[in-house]
Amino acid sequence: MTETGTATLGLYGSASTWVFNVLRELSIAQYGADRVLAVFSDSVQQILEDPRAPGRHIVWKLHRPDRSWGVFASLSRAKIILTLRDPRDATLSMMQRFGTGFAPALGAVLQATQAVAAAASKGAPGLRYEDRFFDRPATVAKLAQHLGLTVQPADQARIFDTYATEQVRRFGLALDTLPPDRVKSVGTATSYDEVTQIHRRHIGDQRIGKWRDQLDPVQRATANKQFAPFLRAFGYETE
Repeated sequence: MTETGTATLGLYGSASTWVFNVLRELSIAQYGADRVLAVFSDSVQQILEDPRAPGRHIVWKLHRPDRSWGVFASLSRAKIILTLRDPRDATLSMMQRFGTGFAPALGAVLQATQAVAAAASKGAPGLRYEDRFFDRPATVAKLAQHLGLTVQPADQARIFDTYATEQVRRFGLALDTLPPDRVKSVGTATSYDEVTQIHRRHIGDQRIGKWRDQLDPVQRATANKQFAPFLRAFGYETE
């Protein structure tokens, strides 16, 4: 069995990768790199079959977990952190950063909203993109406290500086400087670093509410209808 587990479950474009890396770095600072396994997978089976998992502290990133995720998270007592964003902006972010069509982007984000809402209903705490939590050093301390980790302030400051927005942007543009075995891709998608999950176009324009003027009228109407339950539940403005 793994020793402990934490998961960041969030919408696409909600700074979930920032949280994932902060949790990963905090866990390494506490336990050492050899005792931490950080993974991005929506498959519970993949985690269970990973020979590296036993005896390690798992840091897990998900967007659209499979059907067994809820039961597994409950049985494993994983500490879950949710990352929220207006799903209309999240859909547009997928379209702009990955060249995803509107329909598949909306479908992917819709699945993520359902998973996030289910976890929130069971008490999982959330961080809201619109609050720009990723720009606040205090968020690192907040996450350490949530995990019960005693990481020194200097290490917390180092972690925050490492994943500051412009640092991540530069890192994404310099993937060619990484060891070749760290750089992966999925199909024709942009390349990404397997360790940090940062990809070449990781940071978008970060504008809030851009869906209003960048989705066409039919897309806006469709998104408003599909995301209505999530928008109401999490206090986002509806039309």
